Amino acid sequence: MKENINLGKLDDFSLIIRITTPLAYMATKRAGENFPHLSFIKSIPHVIFMPSTMIVALALVSAMLTNKMLQGSVRTS
Repeated sequence: MKENINLGKLDDFSLIIRITTPLAYMATKRAGENFPHLSFIKSIPHVIFMPSTMIVALALVSAMLTNKMLQGSVRTS
């Protein structure tokens, strides 16, 4: 088991998520300020908006990884 696990190595997926999440935050905030239906985004401070988008992104990534892991274990059974 220890031969197959490499704790120091990042996979490409997690690296892409870490790079694109702040960019997606800035794009979402700026795009949301221009739509009349989402004008409430202007009133949300950056200090609150950024961590909340990070939490949502992490929840989506963890759900995708959990789903991928469960599908992998179902196929091997």
